[in-house]
Amino acid sequence: MAKRNSRRAARAASRRTENAVTLLVLGAVVLAAPWFVDRPPWSGVLAAARPFGFVMLLAGGVLLALGRLFAKAPAQMAASPAPESGSAAAPASKPEAGAGSASPPTAWSAAVFDVIE
Repeated sequence: MAKRNSRRAARAASRRTENAVTLLVLGAVVLAAPWFVDRPPWSGVLAAARPFGFVMLLAGGVLLALGRLFAKAPAQMAASPAPESGSAAAPASKPEAGAGSASPPTAWSAAVFDVIE
């Protein structure tokens, strides 16, 4: 289950990064487009959209920076060694976990099948 959640988290992080890069690219295009378009109707529209391009560029940069900042924090935590427990504590916990489970039956009786049905 943890592996499934980590895959979901990785896909979500990838989508967030892609969205931030998309905002960066679109903002740069909207900012630079008026310099390359000389037709009067389009140049006026693109010049009016320049503030939106600046906001998109700024938002994409902030999202990308925050995404990388928060992505490094869990990775650093996972890389740090876990606190070591005493060697006597580890073997003592194994019998407790196994004590509650019953051994598998060697012969199946009719009563077992009645319970299953």
